[in-house]
Amino acid sequence: LCGQPIDYLLKWPDPGSFTVDHTLARVHHRDLAEDPANLTSAHLACNVAKGHRAEPPSLGLRSEDW
Repeated sequence: LCGQPIDYLLKWPDPGSFTVDHTLARVHHRDLAEDPANLTSAHLACNVAKGHRAEPPSLGLRSEDW
């Protein structure tokens, strides 16, 4: 989610530890909960911060229209 490397030696509940993220939130897409195409690696802290949003957060306003 953040693009930084994950230290797979860290154990839960370390904020930097590995967790599985559902790209499309289970809450909104129960049919995809176990679909491997909907799963990705994430830091525990990043996954918790993302919460149940179906879409990743916006990068904000563009400086120019291209």
